[in-house]
Amino acid sequence: MNLSASPSATRTLDKVLLIAMVVLAAFTVVSSVVVILWTYNVIPVQDHWVTVDLYRAWLEGGMDWRLLWSQHNEHRLLFPRFFFLLDYLVAAGTQWMLVPAMLALQGAHAWLLGRAFRRTRSEGRVTGADHAFFAATAFTLLFWLIQSGNLSWGFQIQWTLNALFVSLAAWLVCGLEKETPRAALWKTLLLAALCCVVATYSLANGIFMAGVLLVWIWKAGPFENAGRRALFFWLLFCVALGVSYLAGYHSPAEQSSPLDGFRFRTLHHVVVYLGNPISRLYRPAGGAAGILGLVLFLFFLRRVLTEKRPSFFLRFGVAHLTYVIITATVTALGRGDVGVEQASSSRYFTTGLIFWFFQLAMTYALLGSAGKFARPFRAGLVALFLFVLIPVQIGAIPHRQREHRLYDDAGLAFIAGVEDTVSMTYLYQYYALDTLTWSRNAFLKRHRLSVYREAWTHTLGKELSGVYPLEARSLAKGEAAIVRESRVPGREGYYVEGRVGTAGEETPRVILFVNSGKITGYAKTAHRPCKECFSGYVRGAENRDFEMFALDPRTGNVRRVAGR
Repeated sequence: MNLSASPSATRTLDKVLLIAMVVLAAFTVVSSVVVILWTYNVIPVQDHWVTVDLYRAWLEGGMDWRLLWSQHNEHRLLFPRFFFLLDYLVAAGTQWMLVPAMLALQGAHAWLLGRAFRRTRSEGRVTGADHAFFAATAFTLLFWLIQSGNLSWGFQIQWTLNALFVSLAAWLVCGLEKETPRAALWKTLLLAALCCVVATYSLANGIFMAGVLLVWIWKAGPFENAGRRALFFWLLFCVALGVSYLAGYHSPAEQSSPLDGFRFRTLHHVVVYLGNPISRLYRPAGGAAGILGLVLFLFFLRRVLTEKRPSFFLRFGVAHLTYVIITATVTALGRGDVGVEQASSSRYFTTGLIFWFFQLAMTYALLGSAGKFARPFRAGLVALFLFVLIPVQIGAIPHRQREHRLYDDAGLAFIAGVEDTVSMTYLYQYYALDTLTWSRNAFLKRHRLSVYREAWTHTLGKELSGVYPLEARSLAKGEAAIVRESRVPGREGYYVEGRVGTAGEETPRVILFVNSGKITGYAKTAHRPCKECFSGYVRGAENRDFEMFALDPRTGNVRRVAGR
């Protein structure tokens, strides 16, 4: 009896697997984009506060090359700083230019990775359906919300810029063949050098790809007797890039030096880094995945070095794997003293996801569509995404909402002028040591930037009747509870949580706290954890001394919230 599946049944299964992966990709991309645009934070967060100084220098005529060139930790953020400046010039520092740009860069990168896998079709090992499957895989991985900080926090545009231009440089150089005409060779090398410059001056580790590609240029030559010149040019370029980057470079004091020596924990740090983002979910599993990744890398590296004409995708993939491993090693040497938990920081997740895309795609290309393990491989990948990626994606959505609420509460503390240590650590964990933060906040308000684009943020201390018409009708009810008090001299205030009933009407977006006719604080209901919940800050007023008024943004009027 023949127990093998019929050809029509296997074709149906192949279609189901392809459709499932495409649906997974569509769900991941759409849900991530919607949630990120819905919950992004307007006010600067953590390191993003330093971009205020950049725009202040621009306005005051103090912008010069040294400022753009200066270090931020170990990085020189030349190209990200252009984006930061554009966000202030075009979007008033609201990050409405940065966040869509980050999503667009990530989408372009996912498309490029899918396009690279498509070139494997020329070898006859994979089909058009396989290309669509792994293109969908690239979009699924690169839009996974587990790396939400690299997609929603405007300051992290450095990571998406770096990743895309590293891939572009590898795409160009790995596409060179011995038969490449001389004119095309030099054009390609110049474009690849430009991509390496953008990658390096977006994030320090971009310089590693220039060194990786030097090895491939050496292996791929000679290019019709131009090989030595091409190799010499790229070697000279690598030296110039390194010298220019290290000119005036200083090692951040809070980080360990690579010269401190190689230790066992460095290896642990590396495998945890390579196991991202699994390392964040369960570190032992992530470490094991990192070891597996190293073993697979050695296998693919041997192939690319021993085959006479390795495929484009194999060259492209091994270049990326080498780059990620070097990045992980240097990160372990430079930041190892912080602790192994640093290796599973979410900022490294994009790099880890790219690492695993190539591991999966190159393994499949090795099997080939006709291989007996090809279909189980695709089925296993779909199952893995269904049982791991999708639950994490769904769980990340309420996490993003809670995170937005915490950032928004901290922003309200700044607006109301209350120095609340608990809330403000979400915006800037070192704020107590940085006296510039409050002056930066005052600069944003003075120039109506960021959250201060909205009129209600400028009403503190003003007479309510002088800035908003008062409607006779009230909302049905409102209840407020003082959760905690901040007693920093000169910046006293109260953090308030509560609920406001709307009697079937739309929930107001902003609530104003009023004391003796003057506005003394603000609360917001948008993106709070429950329907009609609000939270905010009151400056210098006891609970019994303030009234609440709901602001209607459509009419510009306010209504008293009755029954507080």
